[in-house]
Amino acid sequence: MISLVPSVTQSIVDLGLGNTLVGVTEFCLSSSALNQQVIKIGSPKKLNIEQVFSLHPDFVFGNPEENSQKDIEELQELGIPVVLQFPKTIEQALSDLWEIARLLKSQPAAARVDMLERSWEWFRASRVSEPKRRVFCPIWQSIDELAQPWWMVFNGDTYPGDVIRQFGGENIFETRQRLYPLEADLGLKKAEDPGLRDVRYPRVTLDEIVEGQPEIILLPSEPFAYSSGHISLFLKLFVDTPAGKSHRIRLVDGRLLTWHGTFLAHTLAELPEIFNIE
Repeated sequence: MISLVPSVTQSIVDLGLGNTLVGVTEFCLSSSALNQQVIKIGSPKKLNIEQVFSLHPDFVFGNPEENSQKDIEELQELGIPVVLQFPKTIEQALSDLWEIARLLKSQPAAARVDMLERSWEWFRASRVSEPKRRVFCPIWQSIDELAQPWWMVFNGDTYPGDVIRQFGGENIFETRQRLYPLEADLGLKKAEDPGLRDVRYPRVTLDEIVEGQPEIILLPSEPFAYSSGHISLFLKLFVDTPAGKSHRIRLVDGRLLTWHGTFLAHTLAELPEIFNIE
């Protein structure tokens, strides 16, 4: 079996199936956590197709968001069974774990999925009904041609969007769609038809964020590597928001928001405290 997705690789290992892996990407777990014979077969976006083929995998687990369509199609044309998983909710991510356990016919893996699912159900049942906290969570940032800053965010049609929603947050860009080109996304130009392009990751301006009045600002460690040095900058930029005024700007392990699969156990353990702003 080959995994082309770091979070899926983590899940396979956590389910006790690490010894079934013959190939993973360069961004997956270190070799010390995997079978000694595992082969690194390129990056998620640029696979070594010949190497994948030479390993004769029973299954290749991929994700249409993290892997290139060209690579996936080439693997399928070679007759390699590709299992595409693309969860946009926690419930869908749990279903994907059940699929892994079923495909590998592993009762111990199924038992671990069942335990995680029970933990998730317990968490949902035990939550006290409280007002949702308005959240701003950037995943990238840059500047436009006029040197004006912009931030990339995610809307509600994404896995991190569902995580924010389920853990007591209200994403201030829940319904915002990405516009093309960049100038249109930033309100500087008329938008064109996006066609089949992904509209779930809009790029937003300082004014849009301030208008959203976030109560909490989360700075994830990936894909953009936010660190403690960014907190003072955000405090200055967003001083006119509830989050800025109350200093509720928090660093967070990006995997808690974006890694679907067994990493949910860590999310359940750590994220509730991050959303607790009392």
